[in-house]
Formats: sequence, C-alpha cells, structure tokens
Amino acid sequence: MMRFKSIDGMGFAMVGAVVALLYIAGVRPLQETYADTVKLKAELWIASGELTDRQSSESKATSTAQQLSDRLDQLAIELSNIDQMNTRLADLTHLAEESGMSIEAVRPGDQVTEDRYRAVLITLIGRTGYEQAGTFLDAMRKQFPDTGLQSIQFSRIAGDPATGRLQIEMVWYAAPAVSNGRIGGAPR
Repeated sequence: MMRFKSIDGMGFAMVGAVVALLYIAGVRPLQETYADTVKLKAELWIASGELTDRQSSESKATSTAQQLSDRLDQLAIELSNIDQMNTRLADLTHLAEESGMSIEAVRPGDQVTEDRYRAVLITLIGRTGYEQAGTFLDAMRKQFPDTGLQSIQFSRIAGDPATGRLQIEMVWYAAPAVSNGRIGGAPR
C-alpha cells in the first residue's frame, strides 16, 4: 500500500506540475494580453473623447473667426479726404439741427498726422435737451463712423429746465494727404 501512495503522490505532483506549466505558459500570458487590451481600450476611449472635444472646439473657433471676419468686413470704413473739412463741418451742423439742437459753434482744432490717417479735433457747442442730444449722438455714430468722441459735457441753463448747453469734443479720422500719388503730401 505504501507503493500506491508514493505513485499517487508522484501522479499528483506531475499533474500539479502540468497545471502550473499550463498556467505559466498559457493562462498568464492571456491574462496579461487581456489587461493590455483593456488598457488600450481605455486609452482609445479617452483619446476619442479628447478628439471629439477638440473637433467641437475647432468648429466653434472656426465659426467665431468667420463671424468676426464678417463683422470686420461690415466695419470697413473709407476715410474721407481732409480737403472735405468744410463739408464735414456743414454736415455735422445740419445733423445737429435736424436732431433739434441750436448750434452756437462748430470749429476744427488741432490736426495730428500719422502714416495711415489724419486726426482732426472738432468742437461742437449748442443748446439742446437730453433726448435731442442722445438722438444727435446716435445719428452721428451711424452717419459718421470715422468720427470718435473725445468728451461730452452737458450743463443746465439757469431758468430753462428743458434745455442745456452741450459741448462735444470729437476726433475726425481723415485720409492722409496724397500728392503726386504718394502718401505724406510731398514727392520723394
């Protein structure tokens, strides 16, 4: 009987060795491959999410850039020639009067010359009410997009609660001087 036990023990040891060898040679590599597959699938899922986010972000950026480009095209302003100063002053006066303002003075001021434009300070003084002043400023912004506001001062007139004295300092951006087809006024 002892002999059977030793053969049985040896058989069990052989079966155990075969099972261990099968685990090491077959199952363990499969487990590692499965773990690698799961890891790669997770990385692919994360990368796919990032790609979707980037595509969405790129689409939004492209749309925003197109909207800004369209808006910039709409805002393109052609500067008038500085020789049209009297016409500009007359147009401002007419617009102010149409808005209900009584003009006291409209006068040009200092000029600043740059490579791409000339800036001319214009002072407009008149009597008006708040509502008419707002109407004038809105109309001026629409009709003269090449003119910016530097300062606005509104003072009440004693004895007349409905009107006040409005003084507007504005800057008219005009085209630079051109002589002989060259910018700057003098031939080179």
